[in-house]
Amino acid sequence: MTRGMLRFAAPIALSFTAALSAQAAAIAEADRTAVVLDLGSGEQWQWNSARAPTRYTPCSTFKLPNALIGLESGAITLDKNGAGYDIVRDPIQPWWPDTWSRSQDLSSALKRSTVWYFQALARKVGLGTYTNWLRHFNYGNQNTGGGVDQFWLGSSLRISAIEQVHFVGALERGELGLKADNVSAVTGSLVIEQGQDWNWWGKTGGCLAHDGRWIGWLVGALTKPDGHYAYAVNISGENWDVVQSARVDIARQALRDAGAL
Repeated sequence: MTRGMLRFAAPIALSFTAALSAQAAAIAEADRTAVVLDLGSGEQWQWNSARAPTRYTPCSTFKLPNALIGLESGAITLDKNGAGYDIVRDPIQPWWPDTWSRSQDLSSALKRSTVWYFQALARKVGLGTYTNWLRHFNYGNQNTGGGVDQFWLGSSLRISAIEQVHFVGALERGELGLKADNVSAVTGSLVIEQGQDWNWWGKTGGCLAHDGRWIGWLVGALTKPDGHYAYAVNISGENWDVVQSARVDIARQALRDAGAL
């Protein structure tokens, strides 16, 4: 259900109020940003405002809109979304988690961030459909030139942390015209933590970016009785293990500093 138009307040530039973990602190301040948006008031907080509007490849955070596009276009349905693993089509890679080389459904593929599942889905959806939906979502530069099953993986599609937050905010506020059951199924598969009356979900992403370094993302929303927030974090680094572990810690601290957690 849509609500009145959200008016965005001027962003508040912040530094983290508490010490980050050793892994997160190892990321130079210039190489990390976080954005939190209050979906009730429009108040926005930014950590490293210089980086927040810079566009990067979305990597696996694109699985969020990809899943929604697949459902809304009819390429998959909530009842029929399973896919068998084909080792010939998708040979096992040394960096794959063990959970990837098996049959998947939409929920497991989202939770495991299974690349081959969403590449197969993309080939079903087709570039023309993506072009229309990315325009509808106002999603980054909307560039699918990198190919139907590659454009979000270190390729042509790029998006900023600010744009990620606006996309998630529109999704959470019901402004994109999507079926509520589809949205619930997708975001419900991405829960990070929850309590009796609050829920924090997010989609991770990570791949080699255009500068040759790793880019790590965490994008999602947090809901509690007295607040509703969208957030996005991205960080760059030479060491994937550091980037991978730091993104959740940075998101958690940003949400705490904004009063969301």
